[in-house]
Amino acid sequence: GVLNSTNKKTDGVQVAGLANCIMGELDGVQVSGVVNHVNKDVDGVQVAGVINSTLGVMTGVQVSGVFNFAKDVRGMQIGLINIADTSSGMSIGFINFIWKGYHKLTITTSEAMNVNAAIKLGNKKLYNILFAGLNAGSFQQVFGLGYGLGQELKISKRFSVSPEISMQYLHLGDWEASNWLYKGQANLNYKLHKFIAITGGPSYNFYNTNQTSFQQAFRKDLRTSGIAPMQHDRNWYSWIGWNVGLTFF
Repeated sequence: GVLNSTNKKTDGVQVAGLANCIMGELDGVQVSGVVNHVNKDVDGVQVAGVINSTLGVMTGVQVSGVFNFAKDVRGMQIGLINIADTSSGMSIGFINFIWKGYHKLTITTSEAMNVNAAIKLGNKKLYNILFAGLNAGSFQQVFGLGYGLGQELKISKRFSVSPEISMQYLHLGDWEASNWLYKGQANLNYKLHKFIAITGGPSYNFYNTNQTSFQQAFRKDLRTSGIAPMQHDRNWYSWIGWNVGLTFF
């Protein structure tokens, strides 16, 4: 009903309402309402309402409502926040941070906003993108915040391709309006130096807006900002876009 605790290796199943704790290895399953902890390696499954923690190698699956931690991920983490020291597996969540993994800062310009900054965290198999952008024209202002997912596919020593999908909210002067931009893009990366790369490529954009009135300083023609713009119904638009910039680290 509350707690299971084992001082040595466990082959089997622990199920508790509050917490499970194993000071050795786990070859099996832990299920708890709040916390699972294994002090060494895990070859199996941890499912927790809040936190899973493994201080060794995770070759199975961690699923939590909030937070997963493993020293070395060789399987999969699924949670709101996933943290690891090293990873050759996959972490799926809103924030994935691998200490010895993928940490990039990208500064780009695009057809929608002329200044964009993105932080990319995770590993090359799957990384999260947290980004913000703005259009700095006197009468063309746009402000955006967004989230996305991507991966980096190596072509050669200097070249790689990064397919990415993202969504962002755009502010065009009216906080009550709903302006959402959904984007799929494929960037070609060329490494100039160990810590600097040129990046750029095409994108396809879907834009949903219900805004009908605009302030003078804000952009009004975002839906026709790219190549081959199309209107699909009253509030949906699409176009081909682009982006180019630099990636650091």
